[in-house]
Formats: sequence, structure tokens, C-alpha cells
Amino acid sequence: MTSMRWSAACRRTRTGRQSGSPRSGRSSRASRSREARTFAGTRPAGIIQMVAWAFSLAAAGLFAPLVLGIWWKRTTSTGAILGMMSGFGVCLYYLIATRYFDMPLWFGIRNISSALFGMPVAFIVTWVVSLMTAPPSKEMQDFVDSIRTPKGDLAWVRGSQHE
Repeated sequence: MTSMRWSAACRRTRTGRQSGSPRSGRSSRASRSREARTFAGTRPAGIIQMVAWAFSLAAAGLFAPLVLGIWWKRTTSTGAILGMMSGFGVCLYYLIATRYFDMPLWFGIRNISSALFGMPVAFIVTWVVSLMTAPPSKEMQDFVDSIRTPKGDLAWVRGSQHE
């Protein structure tokens, strides 16, 4: 990139320095690289266990607000957000505490199944907060009804017998 185009693309910060310069990008990449090396050096686990942790975190944070948002018209955005945060937080706490701080297992459940603790928390928090806040508008409740109703014709498999 030429210097004219680069200087036009950069902006000055309050301190007078340019942000977005190639130099700041390299130092940012270098610091991220250092962080990744440090984390990998702790040998967190095998790849299969880390993938299972990722699925546990996703399930604990996203499953309850998604299900309640589709099937319960009273779910609010505040309830869904706080439900996601609480389910994810409980799951992450259990993962880190049992892996790195030798916390005893709850009910003998290994940290690979930590979503078992985060998911009920997410359901309860989403439900309670949704009941404590103003209900969604009538338009939003009608929209929730509309996404649950299938539209269009059924596409049957060719050659099968259906009436």
C-alpha cells in the first residue's frame, strides 16, 4: 500500500499517534502469538477434550434461550441475555476450577460434561428474568407464533405411496 493511501486510511488518536499503522498491527499479532504460546504451554488437554469443552460451553449458554425463545412467547431479550451469560459462566467456572484448581467434582461428573450444570441455570435465569421484566410486544409474540408454523407444500420422496 502506498504511503498516500495508507495515511488516508489511518486516523489520529487523542495522543496524536496514528492508529491502524502497520507497526501497531504487527505488535498486536505478536502479543496474540505470545498469548497463544503461553496457553499452549500449559498443555490444557487433548484436542478431543477441548472440543467437548467447546460444545459444553455452547450448549450451556445458547440452548436454553434458543428453546425458550422459540417455544415460550413470554421470553424477553433481557432474560435471554442474562440466561446465556449465567449458563456460560457456571459452565466455564466448573471447567476452569476442576481443571486448573483441583476443585472436587460435583456429583462425580467430569468437567467434559460441565453443561449439565450450566444448562439448568440458563433455563432458570431466562425464565425468572423474563417473568420479572415487561413482556414482549404483541408483534413479537405473533412473530414467535409464525415461525413455529410450517409453510409450503410437503415434498414427498419420488416413488413413495402417500395419500
